Amino acid sequence: MACCCLDGSPVSQEEVGKSKANQRYGDYIDNPNKFDVNMCHSCTKSPLCCCFGGLPIVSVCSAIKLRHKVLNHVNPGSGWENYTCCQSKFGGCCCIQPGSMGEQNFPAGYMACEACCCAGMAISATRIEMMEEHRLSVDACDNRIIRFNNCLQCAVCVARIVDCIINNDTTEYIENVLECIASIVFCSVSGCMTAQVDHEVNLRDKAKSVSPTTQGMER
Repeated sequence: MACCCLDGSPVSQEEVGKSKANQRYGDYIDNPNKFDVNMCHSCTKSPLCCCFGGLPIVSVCSAIKLRHKVLNHVNPGSGWENYTCCQSKFGGCCCIQPGSMGEQNFPAGYMACEACCCAGMAISATRIEMMEEHRLSVDACDNRIIRFNNCLQCAVCVARIVDCIINNDTTEYIENVLECIASIVFCSVSGCMTAQVDHEVNLRDKAKSVSPTTQGMER
């Protein structure tokens, strides 16, 4: 069982049924393929994409561009036709039900709102779309990075609650420090994830374009 924020093991079968998020990632445990590069090394493959994906404000444009790129990689020439909020990867909540909120009327606008308001879910949904399309499994390094980021975000929430209750200079200072660290880590993880997905799309698109030529030469 993954009880450490730096544990690289995949979600166990026991954990799969505990939450929708675990169920989502549990679907990829036995996938035979892997990303060409993990998140630890993705910045070396696509450094500019990593920077754009991790910088505040710029990352919004990067998330929009990457989603459009992945959607058209999966269904060439489809534009925004197959867009739904978070690609329906995380279910809905109350009146927010992906696919039934009029996304097709203004998909780019909805995607912009998604990237601004739910930055982490936006890039994760794009990554999951690629994982589903090419049956990509999760990587131990990726698991460690994502879990470490999630633990930091939880720590910030706890620090905020403690500060609201105790409300003194010490708790406020701790909260500010944790929030600063968590923000830096989140931006770094977003950049690495963006670079990983972008590299994978480019690699597979290149393979598609080369394949017919290779077959022709063999004949």
